[in-house]
Amino acid sequence: MDDAARVTPLPEPAEQAGPEGELLLKRETRHDANVLNRLLADHFHEIGQAGRHWTRSEIVASLTTTAEPADDRYVIQERRADHIADGAVLLTYLLEVDGRASRRSSIWAYRDGELTLLFHQGTAVTS
Repeated sequence: MDDAARVTPLPEPAEQAGPEGELLLKRETRHDANVLNRLLADHFHEIGQAGRHWTRSEIVASLTTTAEPADDRYVIQERRADHIADGAVLLTYLLEVDGRASRRSSIWAYRDGELTLLFHQGTAVTS
């Protein structure tokens, strides 16, 4: 199957995962443990830009206590959604914050009727 056949213009579940993914960039979401615990799967994990491995509890603790840039400083480009299994989607995008860029990838899937984030990785873009 060629790449054009695999890439979708954000159909279900990607149409929900896209907005949910961007919701995680909003300050009010990142500072609300209840919302984070709803969005992140129990076994969620992340590999940060510096290579650190984060668990769900570590991410929730860090996000709810760390000062965040204003929402309007985030610039999202190159959005892409690939269906990887029934009810699951891989979202990728380029994120720029204050002149620094990183490539982001997230795996979202339905669990108990809710769209949840299973995995996230950020990789710094160097010039």
